[in-house]
Amino acid sequence: MEEIQILNQEGIQVFKTLGQGAFGRVFLSYNKGIGLIAAKVMQSKVFDEKEWDAAGILQQGEPIPFIVQFKSAKNFGEYVVILMEFANLKSLDNIIKKNYTLSPGTLRAIAKQLFEGLRLIHSRGLVHRDIKGENLMMHCPPGSNRVIVKIADFGLVKLQGGGMQQTMLMSAKGTPLNMAPELVIGDGNADAKVDVWSVGVVLYQLAYHDYPIKAMSVLQLQQMMQSRRIARPAVIQDVVLWNFIQKLLVFDRKDRYSAEEALSDPYFTGPYAIQQINADAKQIVQQSFALQQNGDQSVTKYDLDQTYIVSGIEIKAALNYNPDVELKPIYQQIQSGQFQQQQQIYPIQPYPVYPPGHNISPPPQPYQIQPVQTYNPNNNIHPGQIYPKIPPNLKPVLIPANLKPAVIPANIQPVQIQQLDIVQPDQLNNQQNNGIIARPGDDVQFSQENNKVVSQSISTITTSF
Repeated sequence: MEEIQILNQEGIQVFKTLGQGAFGRVFLSYNKGIGLIAAKVMQSKVFDEKEWDAAGILQQGEPIPFIVQFKSAKNFGEYVVILMEFANLKSLDNIIKKNYTLSPGTLRAIAKQLFEGLRLIHSRGLVHRDIKGENLMMHCPPGSNRVIVKIADFGLVKLQGGGMQQTMLMSAKGTPLNMAPELVIGDGNADAKVDVWSVGVVLYQLAYHDYPIKAMSVLQLQQMMQSRRIARPAVIQDVVLWNFIQKLLVFDRKDRYSAEEALSDPYFTGPYAIQQINADAKQIVQQSFALQQNGDQSVTKYDLDQTYIVSGIEIKAALNYNPDVELKPIYQQIQSGQFQQQQQIYPIQPYPVYPPGHNISPPPQPYQIQPVQTYNPNNNIHPGQIYPKIPPNLKPVLIPANLKPAVIPANIQPVQIQQLDIVQPDQLNNQQNNGIIARPGDDVQFSQENNKVVSQSISTITTSF
């Protein structure tokens, strides 16, 4: 698979596929310099630099823990690779599909995290435009029981100039059943409140296990929105919650809450907001205080506020999934450093690494590496035959584990990247040409002055991304 080869060549170990679409895939991966990450590999033709520009904007000012953090990106010509924070507890959509009824305190804390995240996103002048359960990830820091809801996938983000109240033309992009009326049946003039409507849909799904407007097609959705009616749940146990959701799902955006206004609703500020805080949440806050005192820099001010605490105990039960257990083999593999070596014996032409917010311009054309005959342990190899080259100007080079021990002649001359060197075969006792024996998996370091192998080590090679 070409996507995995690209990641391997960048020193990124791939464990499994997290998701995929028509134009790309997301892999659970590991890089020594970054840690456990989600690596998104997508076709360049569908990559929108607005997503990367948004990542740069979101990194400015006050940190936003309620978004999936971007790490870095690279353009490989046909593909773009984006490294992102890995959220280990699946998405809210998994809870929605299970029709699991969350406790009032947990549902409220999820809502509060979402609106605080939206408030900070909107304060940067950005509109997400594709809020839905699948794009609301959850993360439980290993060994803890606190859950952070993280808004993901800024592929449809819109930059809103002139402030949060400024309207602008928006195309009807996104998921129809989660889209605000002004995008479905309006004239396209919209503002950041389209995200508020979408969060309202998600909260309706979590609370009442259905969509507020149940349509089977876009045409039917348009017709039903014309009636300006929201389906009233058969049973309403929490009137304060129902009143709050109604204010989020107002058809006229001028009367709809902003994210900041939503946080001031009695749903968050009234007496029930304190009374319904879970006992788990109070204990998690105490644990967070202890972690902070011990120097844990991942603890934020929100982790010390009971009203923002989502109980990992309840979420894990709802999902029937515990990342500490399910991901344990991967954590053990990382700690032991036992990765399947998949690096190429020759590297691809290096490309620049882009921090969030920088333009990802097309890379220079790399040398065209011609296909060469590779060694198969079942085949005989013959002295003097051409095998995959080891470029003399690269240090160090990892010799793949499936290559038999070979003597690398010390008289290798500098060559272009697309050329090949001759590697003498299995001659363990032959020290001719002052070569140094390289065994499978060894790292070989070359001297650029005289093109001689000067040292060997068995340390693992990782390439900075």
